[in-house]
Amino acid sequence: MRKLTKQNMDLSCYLRESFKKEDIKMSFFKKHIFICTNLKKEGKCCGKESLPHEFIKELKDKIRTANLTGKGGIRVSSSGCMGRCEEGPIAVVYPEGEWFNIQDSQERQKIRDIIEFPHQKMS
Repeated sequence: MRKLTKQNMDLSCYLRESFKKEDIKMSFFKKHIFICTNLKKEGKCCGKESLPHEFIKELKDKIRTANLTGKGGIRVSSSGCMGRCEEGPIAVVYPEGEWFNIQDSQERQKIRDIIEFPHQKMS
């Protein structure tokens, strides 16, 4: 284990102050959409079980059709429980960190719009 000295504590403080959260950028995908599949260890689900899987497939098809895969593109990933079960099946889009309830058709449309208009700012 490395011995803490004033010199390396100063370096640690310098690094912490030099690299603020806002300076860190996503380097591979322009957007990353995580969709909760709502499956827990007990097999319980907080919403329609098929909805997240159908929506993931739809989004991935749209991304392929729009040629937005790979570096600089958009990635859709399924996620386990995100701890917001009371809101039903949800999604979160990064780097913005904006949350959506995918049971709501208007919320699903907002996510579709992210794929159709990837350079537009989210509202």
